[in-house]
Amino acid sequence: MEKSVRRPNFWSSIGGLLVACIAFAVVLFLVNAILYLLSLLRGSEISWLEKAFNELAPPAAGAYASMLVAHKICKTYSKNFVFFGFSALIIAFIAVSLILMFLAWGSGRFSVYNAVMQGLAAPVAIAGAYWGQKKHQPDAD
Repeated sequence: MEKSVRRPNFWSSIGGLLVACIAFAVVLFLVNAILYLLSLLRGSEISWLEKAFNELAPPAAGAYASMLVAHKICKTYSKNFVFFGFSALIIAFIAVSLILMFLAWGSGRFSVYNAVMQGLAAPVAIAGAYWGQKKHQPDAD
């Protein structure tokens, strides 16, 4: 017997995007907390490579997990809508934070390193989301 395929609708895709954003925030917070605790337990000076990893790993892990959670929770949604919507939100959020960073540049609170890491967070997060989304795409033979 042939299985009926349910077509994704707009509201289920919006729900998938909302689930992905919530999952991203939760995983981002948890990975940041774990990395902070590991650095605290280690207790020595952090190298620049470890510091860069601590800045870029949480967005990648959060984005990857957000696509997986959206797939597990929402059964009929447009994967492309969720991925591109999530990516657009990440880019918008990073762009706003970079604009605010550059507006406050004269105060001396931000360095070039901060701006570079903030700018790299968007492509790293989008790459993580891409891999998470591709994990559940049917193979195109």
